[in-house]
Amino acid sequence: MSTTGQNDRCIICLQYHTETTIEHIVPHSLGNDHYILQKGLVCRNCNNRFAKYEHQVVSSAPFLAIRRKYGVAPIAEVVPTILTQKNLGFFLAKILYESIYRSKRSLLDRYDLEPIRETLAGKKDITKVTMVLYQGKIERSIHIPNIIHRWRLRSIGIQLKYKEQDGGLIFSFIYERISFVLEIKKAAL
Repeated sequence: MSTTGQNDRCIICLQYHTETTIEHIVPHSLGNDHYILQKGLVCRNCNNRFAKYEHQVVSSAPFLAIRRKYGVAPIAEVVPTILTQKNLGFFLAKILYESIYRSKRSLLDRYDLEPIRETLAGKKDITKVTMVLYQGKIERSIHIPNIIHRWRLRSIGIQLKYKEQDGGLIFSFIYERISFVLEIKKAAL
């Protein structure tokens, strides 16, 4: 895959494009400057689609409070958005897919994440994907990013972890005191 912007293929919608956008795996609005995908891996259309969901999540009351603590949110009074299951599910699915693509690509070979990719591409409704979303933590999990990115993310209160269990993949997103788990269930045979 080239990084010149000539005939790159988006890893989400699979369309060829010539943009050289940078995709932040964890949103820049949470303070992430380093854990990104290589230029050209995500097209502008997908990048813009993600921005809508990310804004809804990072502007919700629980996220705003932590963002202000880290100095990455406006201090001025902002009306928080409502944190919906759909927006949060999309937000977490996007981080899961991109972090695995960037740091644990072998998991893409072991698990069928095609429904997640199709959802991120706008081809499938998030509610139709076989996954469970809940607040909590997972025990004995593995960090997704390498040690340098893990350290940088931890400096802004973020941890990304996974665990393989019962033929499925469990993903954990921790943002200081907020912790969400996304379970990708093994598809029924």
